Amino acid sequence: MSRVVRVGDVADTVASPAWRPFRVVATIADPVITVADPMHLDGPLAYCAYLAARESGVVLPPLTVDRCADFRVPLATWTRPAPAGTNPALLAADGTVWGWCCSRAVLTEHGTTAVEIRKKPPTQEYARYTTDARHHDGLGAHKARNITYPGRLVTHVTWWALGDQDATASLLTRLRALGRVTGHGNGRVLKVEVQEGGPADRDAWMNRDFPAPVGRGVPGAVRAPYWHGTRKMPVTPGMAV
Repeated sequence: MSRVVRVGDVADTVASPAWRPFRVVATIADPVITVADPMHLDGPLAYCAYLAARESGVVLPPLTVDRCADFRVPLATWTRPAPAGTNPALLAADGTVWGWCCSRAVLTEHGTTAVEIRKKPPTQEYARYTTDARHHDGLGAHKARNITYPGRLVTHVTWWALGDQDATASLLTRLRALGRVTGHGNGRVLKVEVQEGGPADRDAWMNRDFPAPVGRGVPGAVRAPYWHGTRKMPVTPGMAV
């Protein structure tokens, strides 16, 4: 099976009896830096799918300003009517917008903090524009300095999903951190537990963003990578089930 979803090769599979509801709980050790709300599970899950593809030596399509791939993840897919002007790459086979059946994150947090990260001057970049042997980096807009990030003191991050519980647990063994500046130890994930849900939890994944009806909504996205420009559309939040 391909690691990447082909454009237009998706249908609504919510009703399939092959899928089961489950809950994902990540235990966090350090402050999480500026986690965007909402943070849907398919974001970190798609990143783990990307890592799995690299481990297998799969050649992946390049990420560009106007193109990004959808990594296949073991979740059911939903469809909704497409807002006007939706990027064709976001559409299912029937012209609707599709997404993965997973919820936004629910954070168990007990406060906020400030985390300082040392920003080094871009000395290597400076060197391209001068023949001088030395560069004074103590002055100017790009001098070395501490940048302060808002941190959230999070103990657990919880999502609901509809899909293949075991395959999801296998992918998430690669999840090491959540949020920004994780290379400095922020948002470190201690463990991830994938817990079976019951029949009453089958719609719990719907606590997420969906494409907005005509004339309503706020700027957002419904599929990972949520930050990419091609994913943007008006969205409206679904209700917690």
